[in-house]
Amino acid sequence: MNDDSDTLKTEGAAPLEPEAADTPPASTPAATAPESTNTEPETAEVVDLDAARSEARGEAAAEAGLIAELCTLAGMPERTAEMLARGLSSDAVRRELLTCKAGADAEVRSHVLPGAGTGAARNLDDNPVVRAATARAAAAKEV
Repeated sequence: MNDDSDTLKTEGAAPLEPEAADTPPASTPAATAPESTNTEPETAEVVDLDAARSEARGEAAAEAGLIAELCTLAGMPERTAEMLARGLSSDAVRRELLTCKAGADAEVRSHVLPGAGTGAARNLDDNPVVRAATARAAAAKEV
Protein backbone atom coordinates (compact mmCIF):
# COMPACT_ATOMS: atom_id res chain seq x y z
CA MET A 1 0.00 0.00 0.00
CA ASN A 2 2.86 2.28 0.46
CA ASP A 3 3.54 2.26 -3.28
CA ASP A 4 0.00 3.40 -4.07
CA SER A 5 0.10 6.22 -1.57
CA ASP A 6 3.42 7.52 -2.99
CA THR A 7 2.02 7.60 -6.49
CA LEU A 8 -1.09 9.40 -5.34
CA LYS A 9 0.89 12.12 -3.66
CA THR A 10 3.09 12.82 -6.71
CA GLU A 11 0.42 12.53 -9.38
CA GLY A 12 -1.17 15.89 -8.72
CA ALA A 13 2.05 17.82 -8.19
CA ALA A 14 4.13 19.22 -11.04
CA PRO A 15 7.51 17.54 -11.37
CA LEU A 16 10.38 19.65 -10.00
CA GLU A 17 13.23 20.16 -12.45
CA PRO A 18 16.69 19.86 -10.88
CA GLU A 19 18.08 22.90 -12.76
CA ALA A 20 15.27 25.17 -11.62
CA ALA A 21 15.70 24.09 -8.03
CA ASP A 22 19.42 24.92 -8.00
CA THR A 23 19.32 28.39 -9.63
CA PRO A 24 17.75 31.41 -7.94
CA PRO A 25 15.09 33.35 -9.83
CA ALA A 26 16.40 36.19 -12.03
CA SER A 27 14.37 38.83 -10.22
CA THR A 28 16.18 38.45 -6.90
CA PRO A 29 18.14 41.51 -5.74
CA ALA A 30 21.38 39.49 -5.57
CA ALA A 31 21.24 38.82 -9.33
CA THR A 32 20.54 42.44 -10.34
CA ALA A 33 22.74 44.32 -7.83
CA PRO A 34 25.99 45.87 -9.15
CA GLU A 35 29.19 44.23 -7.98
CA SER A 36 30.76 47.42 -6.65
CA THR A 37 28.92 49.68 -4.26
CA ASN A 38 31.69 52.30 -4.19
CA THR A 39 30.05 55.62 -5.06
CA GLU A 40 33.20 57.75 -4.73
CA PRO A 41 34.58 59.09 -8.04
CA GLU A 42 37.93 57.71 -9.16
CA THR A 43 40.81 60.14 -8.75
CA ALA A 44 43.40 60.63 -11.49
CA GLU A 45 47.12 60.68 -10.80
CA VAL A 46 48.57 64.19 -10.98
CA VAL A 47 51.75 64.42 -13.05
CA ASP A 48 54.32 67.12 -12.41
CA LEU A 49 55.09 68.42 -15.91
CA ASP A 50 58.33 70.12 -14.89
CA ALA A 51 59.64 66.90 -13.37
CA ALA A 52 58.62 64.92 -16.46
CA ARG A 53 60.33 67.43 -18.76
CA SER A 54 63.47 67.41 -16.63
CA GLU A 55 63.57 63.62 -16.69
CA ALA A 56 63.11 63.57 -20.48
CA ARG A 57 65.94 66.10 -20.92
CA GLY A 58 68.22 63.96 -18.77
CA GLU A 59 67.42 60.84 -20.78
CA ALA A 60 67.98 62.71 -24.06
CA ALA A 61 71.34 64.03 -22.85
CA ALA A 62 72.43 60.55 -21.80
CA GLU A 63 71.38 59.14 -25.19
CA ALA A 64 73.27 61.92 -27.02
CA GLY A 65 76.38 61.22 -24.96
CA LEU A 66 76.16 57.53 -25.78
CA ILE A 67 75.79 58.30 -29.50
CA ALA A 68 78.82 60.61 -29.38
CA GLU A 69 80.84 57.90 -27.63
CA LEU A 70 79.82 55.28 -30.21
CA CYS A 71 80.81 57.55 -33.09
CA THR A 72 84.17 58.30 -31.47
CA LEU A 73 84.89 54.61 -30.81
CA ALA A 74 84.06 53.80 -34.43
CA GLY A 75 86.58 56.40 -35.57
CA MET A 76 83.87 58.63 -37.04
CA PRO A 77 83.31 61.47 -34.55
CA GLU A 78 82.30 63.74 -37.44
CA ARG A 79 79.08 61.72 -37.84
CA THR A 80 77.81 62.50 -34.32
CA ALA A 81 75.88 65.61 -35.37
CA GLU A 82 74.34 63.77 -38.32
CA MET A 83 73.14 60.89 -36.13
CA LEU A 84 71.66 63.28 -33.56
CA ALA A 85 69.92 65.35 -36.25
CA ARG A 86 68.35 62.22 -37.72
CA GLY A 87 66.96 61.32 -34.29
CA LEU A 88 68.38 57.80 -34.29
CA SER A 89 68.47 55.70 -31.14
CA SER A 90 71.79 54.45 -29.81
CA ASP A 91 70.98 50.93 -31.06
CA ALA A 92 70.29 52.23 -34.59
CA VAL A 93 73.52 54.27 -34.51
CA ARG A 94 75.48 51.21 -33.38
CA ARG A 95 74.05 49.13 -36.26
CA GLU A 96 74.75 51.85 -38.83
CA LEU A 97 78.31 52.39 -37.63
CA LEU A 98 79.00 48.65 -37.73
CA THR A 99 77.63 48.53 -41.26
CA CYS A 100 79.89 51.42 -42.29
CA LYS A 101 82.93 49.80 -40.69
CA ALA A 102 82.18 46.44 -42.32
CA GLY A 103 81.75 48.07 -45.72
CA ALA A 104 84.97 50.06 -45.43
CA ASP A 105 88.13 48.88 -47.15
CA ALA A 106 89.12 45.98 -44.92
CA GLU A 107 92.32 45.18 -46.82
CA VAL A 108 95.40 45.11 -44.62
CA ARG A 109 98.36 46.90 -46.12
CA SER A 110 101.69 45.88 -44.67
CA HIS A 111 104.48 47.38 -46.68
CA VAL A 112 107.99 47.80 -45.37
CA LEU A 113 109.38 50.93 -46.84
CA PRO A 114 113.09 51.02 -47.71
CA GLY A 115 113.86 53.84 -45.32
CA ALA A 116 111.84 52.40 -42.42
CA GLY A 117 114.85 50.75 -40.76
CA THR A 118 116.67 51.97 -37.69
CA GLY A 119 119.30 53.67 -39.77
CA ALA A 120 122.17 51.68 -38.21
CA ALA A 121 124.68 50.09 -40.55
CA ARG A 122 124.26 46.37 -40.84
CA ASN A 123 127.25 44.23 -40.08
CA LEU A 124 126.70 40.57 -40.93
CA ASP A 125 129.59 39.51 -38.71
CA ASP A 126 127.48 40.42 -35.64
CA ASN A 127 124.55 38.32 -36.77
CA PRO A 128 124.44 35.00 -34.81
CA VAL A 129 122.74 33.14 -37.67
CA VAL A 130 125.46 34.18 -40.12
CA ARG A 131 128.17 33.18 -37.63
CA ALA A 132 126.57 29.73 -37.10
CA ALA A 133 126.29 29.19 -40.87
CA THR A 134 129.93 30.19 -41.40
CA ALA A 135 131.04 27.79 -38.63
CA ARG A 136 129.07 24.89 -40.14
CA ALA A 137 130.45 25.59 -43.59
CA ALA A 138 134.02 25.60 -42.22
CA ALA A 139 133.39 22.32 -40.35
CA ALA A 140 131.99 20.72 -43.51
CA LYS A 141 135.15 21.64 -45.49
CA GLU A 142 137.41 19.97 -42.93
CA VAL A 143 135.65 16.63 -43.14
